Amino acid sequence: MYGILLEAAKHYILDNYGENTWIWLCKKSTGKEFDIETRKIYHDNLMARIATILSDRIFTDKDIILFDIGRYTIQYLIKNGFEKLLRVLGKTFKDLLLSLNDHHKYLRYSYHRIKPPSFVILSSTPSCIVLEYTTKRPGYNHYTRGLLFEVAKYIYQLHLIIKINSESHEGPIYRTVFTLELCIGESFKESEICMIKTGLGTMNKLPKISSENFFGLLPFHLLIDKNLMIQSAGQRLLEFQPTLINTMFQEHFVIMLPIMKPLFDRIMMFSSSTFKIGLKMDERKINESHKSILYLKGQMIYVKEWSMLLFIGKPNFSETKSFIDFGLNLHDINLYDIKVEKMIIGDIVSKNLLVLLEKQKRKSKQLSKIARKLDEQRKKTYQLLEQCLPKEVAQQISQGKHASETMKAYDSVTICFTKVVNFSNYSSRMCPHKIVDILNQMYTLYDSMTESHNVYKIETINDSYMLVSGAPSPSSFHSAHIIEMALDILKVTKRHLFWPSEALLDNSTGTQDEQNIPLQLYIGCHTGPIVAGIVGFKSPRYCLFGDTVNTANRMMSTGLPDTVHISSDLAKNLFKYPYILEYRGEQTIKGKGKMTTYFVKGRKENFTMTDTTTGEELNFRKLLKEDIENHCRQINELNYSDSEVCGYQNGNESSSTTLSEDETEVKEIRNIDKTEEINFKTHDTILIQNNVAAQLCFNNNQNERQLQSKEMDYVQSKENLPKSKSIEQNNLKCKNKLMNEDEQVDLMRSFKSSKSVIFQNIVNPLLLGLTEIGIVQPENPLQYLGNWLCKFSQKSMSEDS
Repeated sequence: MYGILLEAAKHYILDNYGENTWIWLCKKSTGKEFDIETRKIYHDNLMARIATILSDRIFTDKDIILFDIGRYTIQYLIKNGFEKLLRVLGKTFKDLLLSLNDHHKYLRYSYHRIKPPSFVILSSTPSCIVLEYTTKRPGYNHYTRGLLFEVAKYIYQLHLIIKINSESHEGPIYRTVFTLELCIGESFKESEICMIKTGLGTMNKLPKISSENFFGLLPFHLLIDKNLMIQSAGQRLLEFQPTLINTMFQEHFVIMLPIMKPLFDRIMMFSSSTFKIGLKMDERKINESHKSILYLKGQMIYVKEWSMLLFIGKPNFSETKSFIDFGLNLHDINLYDIKVEKMIIGDIVSKNLLVLLEKQKRKSKQLSKIARKLDEQRKKTYQLLEQCLPKEVAQQISQGKHASETMKAYDSVTICFTKVVNFSNYSSRMCPHKIVDILNQMYTLYDSMTESHNVYKIETINDSYMLVSGAPSPSSFHSAHIIEMALDILKVTKRHLFWPSEALLDNSTGTQDEQNIPLQLYIGCHTGPIVAGIVGFKSPRYCLFGDTVNTANRMMSTGLPDTVHISSDLAKNLFKYPYILEYRGEQTIKGKGKMTTYFVKGRKENFTMTDTTTGEELNFRKLLKEDIENHCRQINELNYSDSEVCGYQNGNESSSTTLSEDETEVKEIRNIDKTEEINFKTHDTILIQNNVAAQLCFNNNQNERQLQSKEMDYVQSKENLPKSKSIEQNNLKCKNKLMNEDEQVDLMRSFKSSKSVIFQNIVNPLLLGLTEIGIVQPENPLQYLGNWLCKFSQKSMSEDS
């Protein structure tokens, strides 16, 4: 089955059930998503398998789905320029059915490996046609019903009732007999293919011609009786096989097309089709021509007066060389046959055409590889967008919403901050790449825990880690999710994260402290209202605004090592949950005054809650698990289409194999692919977030950011660094409007240390960019990055002191 039929089925599903359903069907039927190429061959059972899976999903019979796909296929072909071809296939509907077999043969010029079905009219009346459908593909009966129904309705304005009379198969051949009935008041027009038209004009009566003279005009004819005995043969055929007369047809001939048994009645049914038969050569002729079969192409005509079949044909040659092989010349066939002209001209230009064809094939393969590579790179950029922004927000951006439209107010969320105890002191004793390793290990560990706790990581600043629950996906258990995450962070940190040996070395005494000291954390949490959304144009980031952010940060900075320090607002939400809270008392919080705070010491096991409406006892852990599963289900339903990600539209995908002969198109695609690859691998982490995210969300700025060379990329990145800093300062000014002076001081301090930020899933592309793009080529790119981080860490330490 060629991809053009599967492409029609795809658009049927897209129009009726949406793109998410199509992607789901692809993964369910083949295990992965795939792009359809119209001239590529797919498994014959693929469409039936897709229909079966779809029927189980929408609770509709598979036969009905295949019938609808068949109808839609005609509509799809009409929309894509095949309407004129459908209208000239036959003047009447019967003419269409009679000529279908021949038109399938012509499709071989475009689809070389096509396996066409066969259609034969067994009987007909003005209101009913009995049609035999033969194919090598099982399961396409109802699909064919849909094709016939829609062609009759759209082209001939006939309303058919198509029923299946019988189904059978012999080996690989499947036969189905349809009954095509018309509605009351309609009738089939008679076919004009085999009609003898009279009254075309007046003419004088001519004398009768003898059969010998008549057959003398047909050098390649055959006359066959009802027993398939050859009664007459053309003179040229007798030269190839002198013993043809009074022998059985099947002894010397093989019917190549249409595919059928050599029976007199069957041949009569296909009298409107073109026949291709093969003559088994005489041994003497085989030795001369080195050819064993002479192929003839023509028509079988039933002569009623003789009750015989008359075959009128000619040799089926495609090049002049074949005439020489069989000892024939152009005078043996009609000199004015257009096929003769094509053969003569074809010999002249065939070599040039073959060269051009091979060149075009190479271009096609090259362009397909480039298109696939470009599509892969676009998908990678979209995956990076999902890592920079929440999936719910990323979907809004991909649908064309402005960043300001993503702003949303939340009545109650819970925010958590973590910070490593004495990080500056320990890191000053460590090698630069060790700093990168331990931070990367810590953030990778924490990131792997976020999805299982229904929390979202907002950002990482230096050794600080910021989390939120309740935004952008609201949850009634946001306080519990944050506390669960905080307690688990403490567990995994004690179990898996330890300071390396050089961090434990005392520089003043030269001695080494106790081995295997785990990292300690300050953790602070607070609950309250916020406003959240994307801020910035060139550097879009998902940010939280409000006093809740500042208070959560104060809880962290005033806490104790390896404890979860929470505010009284959050403690009120936790009293109904199985958490063990320890009253700390009133603490002086900078910018807030006196605040009552608590420590979370752990959780009670086997705790149950009572439903206030039903009075039912509910397991707390089960409730949290169900809330997380609901959140994951909502995220999984956000399957973004490749057409939205890559800028494609339905109907304009790169599935068509039509190619431009201009090589500049290939070069343009290469340049786009090369530019995107360079933009992925910028050496500075801040520029990575700015350039990549901006390219994903705002494609209209793409041409402004294209770089002319790798050396210029390095120079521009150096020049853009202050510009990136000014952008963050502008965003900072907007935040400062919502904060008091004390908050501004702390935020400016964190901004100054932001050069040492380690973004999860950014370090590895960063190192790859250093070595592959050639911005810098140090012997050890990891050490280069570590030196860069250490430089700004030491600067931050001096400013803090």
